[in-house]
Amino acid sequence: MPRFVTSVMRATAACALCAVLLIAPALAQDAVLASASFATPPPTSSRTAFLTAEQQRADLDVLRSALTQLHPGLYRYHTEASLDQAMDQLAAAWATSETLGDAYLALSQFLATIKCGHTYANFWNQSDELQAELFAPVRTLPFAFRLIGERMVVTWSVDEAAGLPVGTEVTAIDGHAVPELIETLKAYVKADGSNDGKRIDNLQVTGFGMFEAFDVYFPLRFPATDGQYTLSVKRPGATDTETVSVEAITRTERGERYSAQHGEAATTYDDLWQFELLGDGAAYLQIGTFVTWRLEMDWKAFLRDAFTQLREHNVEHLVIDLRGNEGGDNDVNNMLMMALASQPLHLAPVEQRAQYDVMPEALRPHVTLWNEALLDVRNMVEDTGNGYFRLRGGSEAGRTLRANPDAYAGSVYLLVGASNSSATFALTTALQDAGVATVIGQETGGNKRGINGGQYVNLHLPNAGIEVDIPLIAYFPVGEMPADEGLMPDIVVQQQVTDVIEAHDPERAAAMALIAKARGE
Repeated sequence: MPRFVTSVMRATAACALCAVLLIAPALAQDAVLASASFATPPPTSSRTAFLTAEQQRADLDVLRSALTQLHPGLYRYHTEASLDQAMDQLAAAWATSETLGDAYLALSQFLATIKCGHTYANFWNQSDELQAELFAPVRTLPFAFRLIGERMVVTWSVDEAAGLPVGTEVTAIDGHAVPELIETLKAYVKADGSNDGKRIDNLQVTGFGMFEAFDVYFPLRFPATDGQYTLSVKRPGATDTETVSVEAITRTERGERYSAQHGEAATTYDDLWQFELLGDGAAYLQIGTFVTWRLEMDWKAFLRDAFTQLREHNVEHLVIDLRGNEGGDNDVNNMLMMALASQPLHLAPVEQRAQYDVMPEALRPHVTLWNEALLDVRNMVEDTGNGYFRLRGGSEAGRTLRANPDAYAGSVYLLVGASNSSATFALTTALQDAGVATVIGQETGGNKRGINGGQYVNLHLPNAGIEVDIPLIAYFPVGEMPADEGLMPDIVVQQQVTDVIEAHDPERAAAMALIAKARGE
């Protein structure tokens, strides 16, 4: 039988797996109260009624039972009282929900109060029928954008009539100021602890992939009026704000128009991996995802070849770009650490907890697992006597990865940002703590107090038909509780609107400036 902590290869959002031995999470004692009330958006789905009161109660009972009996990090930020309050608010919101869309938003808002970056009504894991009814027909904005602070900056647009050039700042949508929209939508977005930078990062739109959080939550919460959105915009170089109308289109239509107007963009996960020799003893390695099960290429061969070229060309400076990479397969972490371990890597002590040893019989009809062995893990855990189970071999007093004599020994510059919240958060922590890499960018996602992940169940609410991801392992640090925050880089780079307009990469520029300084230039 495989160990409870074996890595999962599951098709889900690009952030699935946590680094089992690298995370240093901690139990928070200051619980967070649920938000004051759950908003009820206007009807959005084709259904004219949601569920009967009896069906709603049945689903919410299943949800509460699954969370309290399976989720080991449920009370990292909640107390029993605040969880009860949040559940009551969800019940009240569902009682007035007229559509599946209303119910999905209310459920997402509730799940976000758990403050777990791996607990949500996963877009990818919903049934084909629900995806077709709830996600496919909704109409969203006809452009992609970055959020720089609370400023929405267009990166490309397919609405030719409105003519929104790159760098156009959208200040309001249908009369709602962008900071107000961000504040509203953050309440639906998953993230660990109080790390709002991660929530804002999740609300950007690149156009890549099947789903992005903004294109799910925004049109459900703020549906278009008569097929259009009215924008207040400030074009690049302009001092005045003007009002324009744009056509609301589906995400699929937007992607098709982009391809027709601009040519094919990055469309596969392979496109998120790049290696380039820059000359003058420098190289650039981009690893935009650890979701190896969606890669067509042999990623291990890719990395072996990259590090072989570094040795053969005597490259002294390596820029590794993890921006946009939430996480995925922990094997990538392991391979990168060994390739960079020119000196010992000391990993922080961590305790791994589970909430159950045998899957409760009442929950079995409502959950699916990637491995049936996870139904009974008594041979993998030990009872702590305080309501949790500790994974055998999963609570360590810290460990050290021995130096690899064949490791890359040059200078490493690690580019990071708010996306780095799971395995990439763990990798950044390990490399920064060991002094192996100079970390450049913005505060990461994830949280020093810990995350939940490693293994998952998919909970299926029997009447609503909505799926909820529930992680089965919680990682807690040993010792004093860290701050409720992500990891701060060694060199913080402030992004600017002009970076979008000028296609300037400030993080990469900062790394190249350090390389130039090291060369004495």
